[in-house]
Amino acid sequence: MKEVGSVLASITKKYGLEIETSSEEVDLSEYGVRHGKCIDDELVAKQLLGDEHFTLKKDKGQRKGCGFAQRIDIGASNTCTHFCSYCYANVSELKRTQVSRSKLSIISGGVTR
Repeated sequence: MKEVGSVLASITKKYGLEIETSSEEVDLSEYGVRHGKCIDDELVAKQLLGDEHFTLKKDKGQRKGCGFAQRIDIGASNTCTHFCSYCYANVSELKRTQVSRSKLSIISGGVTR
């Protein structure tokens, strides 16, 4: 793992990028690789509060090495109508349409045209 981390770190450095681990317990900081967090409490605090030292509790439902911060999920999969290319909220436009139709059917009591 350290050899792979070293190689990947040198590649990302060459292109001016940063690399982080996700749920890895191995320490790659000697190569400039820090532990990442999908929901990064430090980044959220810095962007929203202007305070990078504010921290949130670790989400209890995640693996031991995961730094995922505690959060409240405000959405449901395959329900967003925006279809941003970088977002993983929707599997596909077709799937989102199918989910919407099934939810509408439930809400309307199964009434169809």
